[in-house]
Amino acid sequence: MNARIAELLRDQIDDLNFVERTAGLVRSLPMKIETEDGAVTKNIPVALNNETPCEPEEMMALVPDSDKMSIIFFEDGGINITRRDSWYIHCESTLTMVAWFNLPMINPDYTDATLLMAHLVAAVPKYIDNDDFITRILVVPIGELDKETVYSQYDLDLAENMYFAFPYDYAAFQFNVIFAIPKNCLDKIIIDPDECFLK
Repeated sequence: MNARIAELLRDQIDDLNFVERTAGLVRSLPMKIETEDGAVTKNIPVALNNETPCEPEEMMALVPDSDKMSIIFFEDGGINITRRDSWYIHCESTLTMVAWFNLPMINPDYTDATLLMAHLVAAVPKYIDNDDFITRILVVPIGELDKETVYSQYDLDLAENMYFAFPYDYAAFQFNVIFAIPKNCLDKIIIDPDECFLK
């Protein structure tokens, strides 16, 4: 469910003029990277919805470098079932929006990463219409995460990597997502999801 909700949130920010590379949910994936000292294996963020999962360029799409203006993706914080009633299974989940900015590419004269993050958060609607078999989607902004926790699950060497120091910047913002799944759709979601679309 979080994968689909992350795609819906990603679609809301895609049209912002400073947004270049986006993904829904990502996972930390080990990848061999060539360095001056030879090949090393590093965990990098890779999109779950990658259309060409074996292409090295596609695998590196969410790793910061000077050719990218911005990178925004979501991390999965898990789902909890909060209650059940006659018609729905009510759920609550956590999604974290991770953003990296190449400030000179966005605006060489003046750019404030806090302002950019505020634009991203403002672009996420509080309520999303029914989508497929997910209904009553409410998105609640929780707050910005400490910088030390951002990118912490990846081997990107933040302290030594030039793409994480000025004129680049990064941040993460956490959302609580409340939604429901119609009980009569559970079997159809698993066996034949096309029969259960709410549209």
